[in-house]
Order: sequence, then C-alpha cells, then structure tokens
Amino acid sequence: MRLAVIGAGPAGLTCVKQALADGHDVVCFEKHQDLGGIWNPASGGAYAGVRMQSSRMSMPFSDHPPAFAADFPTQAEVQAYLHAYATEFALLDVIRFGREVVEVTKENGRWRVTTRAAGGPVWTGASGGRDGDEAGGTGAADGARADGDGVGGTGVLPTSLAHASGGPDGASGASGASGASGASGKGVPADGGAAPTGAYGSTGLGTSPDVDGSGRAGVSGGVGRADAAGGAAGAGGSTGIGIPSGLDGSGNPTGLGGSGGSSALGARPRLSGTTDSNGPGGGPGSSGTGVSAAFKGSPGPVGSGTPVGSGAPVGSDTPVDSDTPVGSGASPGSARSGAPGAPVGSDAPIDPDGSGPVTPSVGFGETFRSTGDQHQQPSSLPAHLPPQPNPEHGELFDAVLVANGELWRPRLPDGGLPAAGSGVRVLTSPEYRGPETFTGKRVLVVGGGVSGADIAADLAAHAVKVDWSVRRRQLFLPRDIGGAYNDALFSYAGRVAVEEIPYDQYLSWLTEWMPEYMAQYEATGLLPRDGYHGAVHVNEKIVPAVYDGGVTPVAAFGSFAEDGDVILADDTRKRYDAVILCLGYEAPDYGFLPGLRREDLYEHHFWRHDPTLAIVNTPVDTEAFGTACPYFEAIGGWVLSVLGGKTTIPGPEERARWCAEHMGALTDRRYLDCWLETIRLGILSGALPDPAVRFRDYWTLVSSQVDPANLRPGTPSSIPAVHDDRFDLDAVRHRVLAALPPATRERLLADGEIDRADFDAAAAIPEHLALHPSLPYRQRESGSAA
Repeated sequence: MRLAVIGAGPAGLTCVKQALADGHDVVCFEKHQDLGGIWNPASGGAYAGVRMQSSRMSMPFSDHPPAFAADFPTQAEVQAYLHAYATEFALLDVIRFGREVVEVTKENGRWRVTTRAAGGPVWTGASGGRDGDEAGGTGAADGARADGDGVGGTGVLPTSLAHASGGPDGASGASGASGASGASGKGVPADGGAAPTGAYGSTGLGTSPDVDGSGRAGVSGGVGRADAAGGAAGAGGSTGIGIPSGLDGSGNPTGLGGSGGSSALGARPRLSGTTDSNGPGGGPGSSGTGVSAAFKGSPGPVGSGTPVGSGAPVGSDTPVDSDTPVGSGASPGSARSGAPGAPVGSDAPIDPDGSGPVTPSVGFGETFRSTGDQHQQPSSLPAHLPPQPNPEHGELFDAVLVANGELWRPRLPDGGLPAAGSGVRVLTSPEYRGPETFTGKRVLVVGGGVSGADIAADLAAHAVKVDWSVRRRQLFLPRDIGGAYNDALFSYAGRVAVEEIPYDQYLSWLTEWMPEYMAQYEATGLLPRDGYHGAVHVNEKIVPAVYDGGVTPVAAFGSFAEDGDVILADDTRKRYDAVILCLGYEAPDYGFLPGLRREDLYEHHFWRHDPTLAIVNTPVDTEAFGTACPYFEAIGGWVLSVLGGKTTIPGPEERARWCAEHMGALTDRRYLDCWLETIRLGILSGALPDPAVRFRDYWTLVSSQVDPANLRPGTPSSIPAVHDDRFDLDAVRHRVLAALPPATRERLLADGEIDRADFDAAAAIPEHLALHPSLPYRQRESGSAA
C-alpha cells in the first residue's frame, strides 16, 4: 500500500517506521523544518525548561533504548533521541519537511493529499535581486521534474508585528542569511505515483538578535529539487526582509534585506557524523529600500549587516548539537545556515532567544493577545512586494494516518482577553521562555496542571509575587519516590490493583515512602482527598514552593476585566503585571479533512465510514497520563495491522453503534492510563502474547515493571515492580483467567501454560470479578471502565 503519514512527531515517526517494516510505500509530510513535534525547539510547541514526566525506563520506543543518561530527559534530549531513532531506521528518506497538508479528500477509491510549502503565501525580497523561487525553478528544470515547478525559498514577511507605540524608529534590518542550495532530490510524478529515491533539500534560515531593537535577518531561499537521475540542485539565496524588534519599546519600521545570499559552504553533519553535500550557492541580490511596516512607524533604513550563525565549517564531523533548533543542523539533501528561525513561508516571527516561533510580546506597556495558533495578517503589503504563488501539489494514497499531535492550540478563557493598552502582559504556556523577564513583576499563573505548576515554581525565585490559580486539587508527586522512579512503583497488573484500594490507603503509602514531602503537602491544603491513583502530575517543586511561600494558591480564574484586572471565581479582583495561561489545549485542528467528525472515530482512531483514514493521536475526550512513545507505537501498530490485513475490526454497522455509544459526549473527559492502553492495543494488534494461547508469557509481561523492551515480539523478561508486593497479584491473575472461556482454560492447562491450582482458583472467581486480559480500569468518577 501507498501510505501518507501526516506529522513527524513521536506518533508519526513510529507510524513511518512500522509501515516501512511492513513493506509499505510511505511518504510523511511535516510542516516544520525538523522532526519532533512539540519536542522540536523551533516548533514553539513546548515551554522553556520542560522535562519529560516519564523516566528513561518507560519513555522510549520498544526497539530503541535511549542514549542519554538523564533519569528524566529535557526537551533537547528527547529531540536528540527522536533524531537518533529516525536515523537508525532510515526514516528521514521519506519525510518531506516544510510541507503543510491543506486538504485530504477521497478520489476514485484513493485519498488525495494536497500540500503546499508551510506558512502560506510567500513574498519575495527587494526588486532586482535574484530570489530563491527563481533559482529553485532553475534547479527543477535542470532535473526535469515531471510535475514542473521547483520550490525555491524566499524572504519572508512576518505577518504579526506587535510593537509598543511611541517608540523611535527601529534599527536597520539585517540581511537575509545565505540560501542553502538543495541537494538532488525526489521528483514527484504528476499522477501521484511512487516517487524515485532521493530527498528534498531545505532552505537555510537566519535571524539576528532582536531583543535590543536590532533587525531580524530574513529567511533566504535556495531549495531546488532535481530528480533521482542526478539533475542539478537549484541555486538560490535571495535577500531576506529585516524586521526590527519592538520588544524594548522601539518603533517598528521595516528595512528590506541587504546583500544577497552567498554560496553555502557545506552542510552541517548529521547525527551519524556524515555530512551532506550541497549545491551551488545563490547569486548576489541587490540592496532593498526601506519600507514602513504594515502597522505603524516610519520607513526604516536599508537593511545591512551580517546574519547571525553560519553552520558548521566545511568538512566538519561534529555531530549536530541536540538542542540546536532548526536552521543549524542538516537534514538529508540540505545545507542549512544561520541561527534558529521560522520555517520557510512561516507566518510566525522569531522569538528573542531563538527557540522558535511565538506570538511577539510587547512587554508590560501593552497587552499581548495570543490566539494560540494564528497571528494577525497585515492589512496591506507594499506595492513592490507582490505575493508570489505557493502552488499546491496533490498525490494519491491508499491510506492516510494523521499524527499531527494535540498540543498545538492553547485554550483561552471563555470571556476573552483584556483590551489593548491595558498594561497587562498575557501569554500562554508554550510562549513562556523562562523566568528572567518576570523579575520584580507580579505574575498570575492560571491552571492547576503540570505546565501551570512547572511555570509557577520556576517563577518563584524571580517574580516579586506569584499567584497560582487552581480550580481543583491535583495529585503532584516528585519524579523520585523513596528512591524509585515514580513510574516504576507498580506493574501493569499492579496499576489495575492500586485503583481498587481506598484513596486514603494509597495516600498513607505515599506518606510512608516520602514523609517530609507529604507533610508539606498536607500543610499547603492542596492534597486531594479523592481521585485516580494513577493520575499523577509529575512535579517535585510546586509543593515546596507553596509551602515556603514563594507561590500563593488563589481561587479559580473567572475573567479579565476590560482594564486588565483579573476577577477570580470568589469575586476577588486583582492586578498583575503578567498573566500566564496554562489552560490546556483545544482539540486538534482537522480542518484539512472535510466532513470529519470526531464523533465518527471508531475506538477513537478509525474513521468509521472508511477505516483507511486513521487518527494516531490521544483521544480528544481524555486526560492522559503515562508514557507517550510506547503508547503511540501501540496505536500505530494496531492501525497498520488492520490496514495490512493481519487483524480486523467490526463492520460498518457495529462501528456506527460503538460510536453512538461512546462518542456522544466528548466534553465529558475521562482518565486515560497510557500504560494500560498500550497493553489493550497490543493485544488487539497481535503484537503482544495472546493470553488465550501464551498465557505464561502474557502474565510475565503484565506482572512486570513497565519496560518498553518487554513489548517486543518474543519472550518477555520478568522484572518485578518496586511495590507490587503490596498486592495479591495471584488473585489478579486468577481474575484474568476467569474472564477466559472454560474451554480456553482447559486448553491452557493441557498445554502447560497454567497449573491445576490456577485452573481451580479461576473457576471459583465470581463472574462480576472476572478481569478481561486487556486490563480495563476505572476511567470515570462513577467507576466505569471503558
């Protein structure tokens, strides 16, 4: 089958890996210039300082142990891990970076996937200069691509400029970084058939620091695509558009880019230590003239200066640094230069610390209004910057796996944000870039989840006041519990057993293991008295920060007043310099799938009308806890087992009935244990031992510590969990056996998979206590399992 995978984050990568292993022809579309999803620092998907909540023991894919030594990896370490995974299994060859999927439709029994360069319409540099689009077209012509035009990078006019009013003219914009030429790449046949081998080149990115009012370098072009027969790569490298900063209160005129793109010296090495060759560099572009920005400010001077960053020296074999954002490292067939920047065609500006696109803040003199994933478009463009076409390209596939992630659109308060000019800085958690800019400020952090706790605790030593608005109490536990990883306490079977004990008993165990921490927790008044035992929010700093007085819990957030004051749920009115919203995320945007209703997703993943369309994301109606990589690996494995005919799902009528029963109230969120879901999905796909045939191996797996390596085919290892001795796991085993038909238990006894004592004990279990081998667990307050 020819499969399209949308997204190259953890979920997309494991889908690509497994699909290739099954012999499918795979193309993966990723709108950013690098893989990793929210773990890609340049994507703006994760807030600064984030660490994985899962330990190195439980976080990896089943077939790729981590190389890092940290117990709980940082964003950079996770990104490096994903790069190593993609390199190990040759996934980069099939990923098309910088391609945004705009529509997926059914056409004559197949799926047409339509894409374009990420970021929408692209604007060229100054008139008279040679631009990347022109050069890209040249490369494509030389390569005789079947579908015509090449893709050339160009200077990008950011579409969101929010500057403080009344400031002086901004400094001149820096010149665009040199365009990295594309290597020989993959020709895409016009009929949507299989493409020959080769990989796309990507553009160089550049930026100058903007925190002191200096200009940003524009994105320069230079992607030429040639066919696999060895057509020449596109020359390229137009000048970029310099954008002066308004972060320090300066004005916002726009200076056009200065000198043209220079020849690329050489690709930065990939993680494997090998370097990619590069094509010829771009020719010189002419100097631009000053032009006013779309909002306010007088014309800026001609852009000039040297772009920040230049990539690795020629012949360097230094591996790409794991925490270097897009624009510094090389992907197959590319030579990137410049400091971190936004993807080609992106409508997102570049943030001051170079960590990725964010909505720009104007400091504390004016309200910063974020819409999460959209930015305001300038109402008009200068006449000499005409829009250039961003052609869409369609290809046909037999099946489509959507793995675009769910943590991209931060939720905003229902009542809206304060009026412009209120003097309150408002931002969402992904836009948080560290505590330093909040020194001496009064800050409210809204949201009682992990991001709210992380950021509030982070601010405690810098801000003059940190209030933390919490709607309901959550269970926050440290990463280390009595000398053990917090996800190593119980086995899979133990996780089911712990949910069945009284919550007070569970809290008493935690007090036994962490007496000082739990005493502080009690003193803060934040310790919950009921909940899901496995719904653990991982953070070891927030409880001590509240206990010591560095963070003050306040009532739930109510609304913003027009003047920027915050009105809490208890009618208290407070004034803050900054408000950081950590309210979770809106449902993923599936607007590119016309007619898709989430209510029509069978088992949350298959479109019931046609299961060749599948969603490999966390179910939208859940609060998920647990490790991501093995969970996504299990979802992808089940989807591919169905598409490949190894397993089946019910017919249309049964799928419709299931959706009607389970998908009617998606706002009624439920608890999701990703570890236990991994077992359920692995049984469905046939990846894990069938308890009706290999009960001994099945029980070894589920009664062992969470270890993704045990999820691989073969005989699992017995790894006792730290605190499974608190339960009678023999009783759990007998309950699982009791859920199997009597004839199956007879066969297991005859085959030596169970002994006579197990057989007799299972026969004595009352029917209502039988436990299905998929290990169902309580997901709602009513106690029902789903």
